[in-house]
Amino acid sequence: MDELIPIILFIIIGFVITFHLMTRSKERQLLIEKNIGVEDLKSLYSKSLNRYNTAKWAFIFLFGGIGLFIGIWLGDQTKEDGYIPAAIAVSVGLGLLVWQKVYGDKEKGEEE
Repeated sequence: MDELIPIILFIIIGFVITFHLMTRSKERQLLIEKNIGVEDLKSLYSKSLNRYNTAKWAFIFLFGGIGLFIGIWLGDQTKEDGYIPAAIAVSVGLGLLVWQKVYGDKEKGEEE
C-alpha cells in the first residue's frame, strides 16, 4: 500500500496541471472569439490594492492564537474535549469584529 502513495501523488499532480492548462486554453480561446483587447484584459485582471488586508490577517492570527490558548486551557481545566475548535472559532470571529470596528470605516473611505 505504501508503494502506491507516490504513484497516486503524481497522478493527482498530473490531473491538476492538465486541468489548469486546459482551462487557461479555453479562456484564451474565448477572449480571442470575443475580440477583447490587451487593455481590457489588464483591467479585467487588475487587483485592487487593499492596505488593510495585512491588518485583517494579523487580527485573525492573533485572535486565533488567543483562542487556541484559551481552548487548551479550558480543556485542561475541565478534562473534556471540544473546547479548542470552539474557542478558535469564537475568538477569530471576535477578531474580525474588532478589525471591522477599527478598520472598516477607513477601508470604505478609501474605496469612494
